[in-house]
Amino acid sequence: MTQARTVLVAPARYASGDTCGFDARIDYEAMIGWLRAEGDPRSSYRADIFDLAVERGLKGYHPVGDDGVSRFWSSYWSLAKDYTPGLAMAKPSGKPSGAGFVHFTRADLPAGVSLVHKLRHGAVDLQFAGWGSRLGPLQEQLGPYLEGNMYIVGTAGSAAVRIDVEPLRPAESFDKQAHSVKGALDAARKLQAWAQVQDLSFLRT
Repeated sequence: MTQARTVLVAPARYASGDTCGFDARIDYEAMIGWLRAEGDPRSSYRADIFDLAVERGLKGYHPVGDDGVSRFWSSYWSLAKDYTPGLAMAKPSGKPSGAGFVHFTRADLPAGVSLVHKLRHGAVDLQFAGWGSRLGPLQEQLGPYLEGNMYIVGTAGSAAVRIDVEPLRPAESFDKQAHSVKGALDAARKLQAWAQVQDLSFLRT
């Protein structure tokens, strides 16, 4: 099976330090420190570029919305609101063309656990931040309780209990993909219900 890992590179203040569904994140400020420590002109120049990006970020980031993708997200939200209201998806607005991770804001999941639909990847993940290098212990704790089509997958910075679903194309017609969206919402609801009956106290150790 081919695996891909994604890394969010952004200022520390972006999304309050959250990984936003990516496998890991690297803050600009950390990169600036590494580059300054190199001490050579090329590294200093690169550090200056990241410094400028951080400064501009403090003045506000205004993503350019994509009309087609924004309509898809709006239709997704409308369906989710009626079909799976318990998943609590935030109402979207002005989504850029690259927007592809839907986060379900469940307040009853432990800290560090998130429920994410990765549209283009064809995956719904119950994601565990920081567990990417601890697949063995996670498999030991949760493996015996996995149901049906659930499986554990590791990434660079996190791990997840995953259900595969149909990949979606946010730039194309929502109506033609509505059935696949319902399938993904069913998977998210299944993972939500499963998580609520598991003993996840081991995550604090």
